[in-house]
Amino acid sequence: MTTVDTTITGPAGVPAQYTFAGDTGDDHAAQQRRVLAEILDADSISVLSQLDIPPGARCLDVGAGAGTITAWLAEKATPAGHVTALDLNTSQIPARTNVTALTGDVRTTDLPEASFDLVHARAVLVFLPDREQVLRRLATALRPGGVIVISDWTDPTTRTLLHAPSPAAAQAYETYQTLVPAIMLANGADTSWGPRVPIAMRDCDLTDVNTVVHNRLWYGGQAGHLLHLHNSYLLQDALLARGMTTDQLDLLRAAVTDSQTMAYLFPMHTTTGRRATEQ
Repeated sequence: MTTVDTTITGPAGVPAQYTFAGDTGDDHAAQQRRVLAEILDADSISVLSQLDIPPGARCLDVGAGAGTITAWLAEKATPAGHVTALDLNTSQIPARTNVTALTGDVRTTDLPEASFDLVHARAVLVFLPDREQVLRRLATALRPGGVIVISDWTDPTTRTLLHAPSPAAAQAYETYQTLVPAIMLANGADTSWGPRVPIAMRDCDLTDVNTVVHNRLWYGGQAGHLLHLHNSYLLQDALLARGMTTDQLDLLRAAVTDSQTMAYLFPMHTTTGRRATEQ
């Protein structure tokens, strides 16, 4: 595997920090990436499998996280293909001869025009204030006929919690679920972005635009709840600053590991689009 470092900076006046970023050696950050892969990979692979990625394809995996989709793409592109995995932290990217780990910010990292047959970005653009411009950059990086796949969370229209071990635990859970979107918003995120991606793709002159939405029920101790566990540590200071108490954090963390707890996650909108073939 080739590893490349790029300068990680954001445009003036725009927060450059991903809401859930932890230190490179932060175990909760590493575990968060692991459970995100467990939650999302099956649905992502279901969509990607329908795209007929050819051997020899050149792929870009933006926000590669634990590197599981990078590894899947690398296998599909074998033997002549190549995957570039771009992330602020590439420490978990698998070492493979046809993978390059590129450490950097998708907003500022050089992305050569018309270079990739496939661009994949999952749970990335929703957090970026300049998401439309980033989408246009990614679309421009596609070769004619290439495909882009964007997956992003959106706010649910109904309560996600079905059952908690106690009323106090339910209240702590609801408080957490109210504060996290507010923290994301303060960092430049937009949780209404996912459903709007098809319009943004059409504005980038992409064709064959389509969206599928995934969600499911999770029990305490399963990946969908362990994501909240690790995020509660990554966001602890911000949660406390917004009024959540340490007792509530303890109740939340106990609830998300208790098998009695039942809740949905957030709808994940996955949108695909294709760069038109040049005439």
